[in-house]
Amino acid sequence: MRTVLYSMMIIITLLPAVYAQRALKEFPIGMWCAPPVAQTTEERYKEIANAGFTIVLPPCDGRGELADNRKILEASRSAGLKAIIQDSRMPRSMEEPDAQKRIDAILQDYGRNSAIAGWFLCDEPSAADFSGWATVVAALKKAVPGLPGYINLFPGYASPAQLGAESYDRYVELFNETVKPSILSFDHYPLLKTGDRPELFQDLSIIRAAANSRNRPFWMVLLCTPHGAYRAPTEAEKRWEAM
Repeated sequence: MRTVLYSMMIIITLLPAVYAQRALKEFPIGMWCAPPVAQTTEERYKEIANAGFTIVLPPCDGRGELADNRKILEASRSAGLKAIIQDSRMPRSMEEPDAQKRIDAILQDYGRNSAIAGWFLCDEPSAADFSGWATVVAALKKAVPGLPGYINLFPGYASPAQLGAESYDRYVELFNETVKPSILSFDHYPLLKTGDRPELFQDLSIIRAAANSRNRPFWMVLLCTPHGAYRAPTEAEKRWEAM
């Protein structure tokens, strides 16, 4: 039987839905990643919707090309899904040459497509990059209110060198204060083949407190399929992660 989704993890919002963004009016459940670019079809995306997902993130093999993204948006629209779009032209800072022109061109190319849920900016950035991303997030908020720039944070078991901060608390605090995201999102994969990581509830507490301090929703990226050092979660373990 063909696998329904080419994905590793699931994204679940963990705050009740007084939801700030116009683009997502349903409980957001998505996958990392979307099916490969070659499988961007209405049939494939209807499989995603029938499996209970409501949003799709960029394909892991995608390059953020306009033509590919238009196919993703059309397939998403036909299936009743929303898509967070990655475009290769997106700047990492508004200090880059022609940054505003690049954003303007991106927004013009996609227009007011009803299937767009937001813009994928970065996965697991270092705190050293927060100031640059903050300018891009602010520019997008000004240009397209309600369509957030999406950034996913490291988990607490990342090293201080990866975080660019002395502790996970400080890393999350710096992101919250500097970037001012519409959504706080982080990943944490606790189910190893050799046992369980002990930091899940500590990370969850830090993210929840940061989200509550600014009245922001938060998302958590969880393990749902085996890969690398991670085991295949049972149904009970998936329910435990989600709840």
